[in-house]
Amino acid sequence: MPGWEETLPEWNEEGTEPTQAKKDEGWQAGEKPPAGWFNWLLHKTYKSLQEIRTKIDEGVDAVKLQGRNVQDTAPSDGDVLEWDNENNKWKPKDTVMTHKSDNAPHQYGSRFEWRYNSSDDSLELVVIE
Repeated sequence: MPGWEETLPEWNEEGTEPTQAKKDEGWQAGEKPPAGWFNWLLHKTYKSLQEIRTKIDEGVDAVKLQGRNVQDTAPSDGDVLEWDNENNKWKPKDTVMTHKSDNAPHQYGSRFEWRYNSSDDSLELVVIE
């Protein structure tokens, strides 16, 4: 993972959480909220951003899906991906990598091939001329 370009806006003073009524109505024009409320908001924002970065830096294995590790939740197509225990993430199987490097992976005989049409995100069966 490349380094982050921006440093987090660190804010360590936890402050005081506003009441639910204040959260619901928000600040009104001309109101001067207590410093503790601003400290609470800035601290929560800092801690939330810190958590998001940590999860991203840890990679997919840190994510939980319905109480299960991602590793325990297999991709829908087991023929394409496999779990990489060394790096703790899903990776393409060797057959996928070979297929991608093949010069004509979607040719059928010498007459037809599948081609990707990026304008409408579809595959087209075309006659090779």
